[in-house]
Amino acid sequence: GVTVMVSTHDLSLAAARFEHVLLLNRRIVAYGAPSEVFTTQLLAEAFSGQLLHLPEGALVVDQCCPPE
Repeated sequence: GVTVMVSTHDLSLAAARFEHVLLLNRRIVAYGAPSEVFTTQLLAEAFSGQLLHLPEGALVVDQCCPPE
C-alpha cells in the first residue's frame, strides 16, 4: 500500500517500469496504463511541436534548451 511519484522525461523508462503514468502539460493530459497514455494523439497534445511522427511510432524531441 505505498504510492511513489517519479518525475521523468524518459518515456521509455516510464513505460517499462510503471503500471500507471501521468502525462502533464500545465494540466493533466492523461492518466492510466502506459499503453493507454503514450499514444501519438496524447503525446502530440502534451509535447505539441516537439513530436515527430515516425512509422515505428512517435518520437519526442527535447528542445527545451536550444544550443547557444
